[in-house]
Amino acid sequence: MGARLAQAVRVTPKAASKWINGEARPSHAKKVALARWLGVREAWLDYGQGRMLRDDDEREAAYPRPPGNTLRVAEPSPARAAQTLSLIEAAVQAGELEDADLLLLEQLVQRLRRTGQNTAAPCDDLDPDA
Repeated sequence: MGARLAQAVRVTPKAASKWINGEARPSHAKKVALARWLGVREAWLDYGQGRMLRDDDEREAAYPRPPGNTLRVAEPSPARAAQTLSLIEAAVQAGELEDADLLLLEQLVQRLRRTGQNTAAPCDDLDPDA
């Protein structure tokens, strides 16, 4: 369990062992990743209170969408989108993204797939459920 935990949350096996044995506590970013990996609520992981398992409604509530009638100030330009993707790719290749950053990108991909805003072919590399 400890080795799988360490690999899933990107920590050393020693750090995972300390969490399991109660010798140390994970940082907030690692706790978010841990709760997501386990499929449990962060509050339950922290305090052992309330419902243990996360559900889709709770995930949506944590990241509310703007109302459908929101005025779009400007459409993103292809050049800006390409520059943003380039920066993200460089950060990934350099290992500069933290678990919280990766979770945010995964949530964006999932939202785009749900709303049909993604016209590109699906990319299995970004699918956390693959």
